[in-house]
Amino acid sequence: MLKGLAITPPVLGRISIGKVVEKNGKRLPEKDDQFTLTSQLHNRDGWLLHPLNEELRNGKDGKLRSIPIRLLFNEPDLNFRADYSLFDRNTGRPLCVGNGETCKRLTKDGIQSLPCPSPDGCSLAQGNACKPYGRLNVVIGDDDPLGSFVFRTTGYNSIRTLAARLHYLQAISGDRLACLPLELRLRGKSTRQSHGVPIFYVDITVRSGLGMEDALLAAKQLEETRQAAGFDQSALDQAARQGFNNGAFEDTVEDTGAIVEEFFPVIEDQPSRIELNPLHRQRLPNPHLPRSWNREPRSTKAGLRFSSHQLFCVLPYSLRNTRMKYHKLIAGETIGTYVMESPVTEADILQMAQQLAMSRLSKGRALTEPKQVFSHLQTLLQYHEHEVFALLLLDSKHRVIAFRELFRGTLDGASVYPREVVKIALELNAAAVILVHNHPSGDPEPSQADRTLTLALKSALSMIGTQTLDHIVVGHEGCVSLVERGYL
Repeated sequence: MLKGLAITPPVLGRISIGKVVEKNGKRLPEKDDQFTLTSQLHNRDGWLLHPLNEELRNGKDGKLRSIPIRLLFNEPDLNFRADYSLFDRNTGRPLCVGNGETCKRLTKDGIQSLPCPSPDGCSLAQGNACKPYGRLNVVIGDDDPLGSFVFRTTGYNSIRTLAARLHYLQAISGDRLACLPLELRLRGKSTRQSHGVPIFYVDITVRSGLGMEDALLAAKQLEETRQAAGFDQSALDQAARQGFNNGAFEDTVEDTGAIVEEFFPVIEDQPSRIELNPLHRQRLPNPHLPRSWNREPRSTKAGLRFSSHQLFCVLPYSLRNTRMKYHKLIAGETIGTYVMESPVTEADILQMAQQLAMSRLSKGRALTEPKQVFSHLQTLLQYHEHEVFALLLLDSKHRVIAFRELFRGTLDGASVYPREVVKIALELNAAAVILVHNHPSGDPEPSQADRTLTLALKSALSMIGTQTLDHIVVGHEGCVSLVERGYL
């Protein structure tokens, strides 16, 4: 067995809730009220459907909301592994995996075992970078008793439900979990946080048409049949346990494409109309905002008025991946102003500022005024509690190709790998780049290490014909351009 390589159950296909669709030239996950089974094959249109996807739909009105399954192992934690995981959002590779007590983290010195304070207490986890991540392996059909389909999820409801069910079923079956006739079932619920929109999650129950007593008797009979044939379930569980423990991270490079596509989609270009939370019915003064913002709007039309400058000035943390819904922000009568059709909270305003900053750096935007670019970058990065290194990638006419956060670090530093910077520049065919990173201390003054890194990256990028236009350091106190300082 190769040391350092996690040996996981053979995978025949994937189970997902919904599918990945193409919007405006970008592949984005779209949730649905049914399961989709895909194979291990991929083409230009995405993952190919597994033959079982259609077979299981027969007689179910076209909607696949339950799947008959068996489990591979008697131990719940071997069938379903859940942990806190921090992924590189660009490559999908795991950087840190922990259980709330200890973690394995990829550092410049290799993989290290460190304390894990859980996402709420970890500086690296800010901005929803680290999230619960579960993998469930199940057997579908009788063709391959050791081949499995994998369901990956970062949903709290699925993770909590699956973990609870597996432990309960193991207990009541007398440790015969692998012999129980089970099924995956799609469930839905609405919460205050979802604003009435259904949230779908995965549950495990005994198969439809069977009572619990019938399922337990079937499990006992199957166990006796397997034992008579020489099937050693305990040895299988032990082999699986050793395989999982053989590597630091379960997900391999081959899995990263699916992880990035499903859990870290490309941010869509911001539309001119942004929708926000509809549940705020009463307008209350906010003592943390300027007094003028708490006044009733002078316009005879209903709604609050803000300028884009006001929205940019107040953002204290990154919510880049949040998509606004429900409240409506529309263009005002004066250029550069917006009208809010109903009251909003301070959190809504902060989120809108982030959205607007990202829209100003969206694909195709020409960068004509450096000071405005500084303002947008400061909005995005200034209040991170850890260092973030990012790239603003441009074409030959200095129009934005993409804004990418590449590396995250600690309070006083982040490891930057020139090879990865060059790789993303080549991948996006960038003619020029602007290097960006923040100083959590608030002081944007470049350090000697910043200047040394800038020259090293400039040299590496010049080898592929990509120009380094500037390196901007962001802090609470403002932004500093290394070009303006004469360091580049």
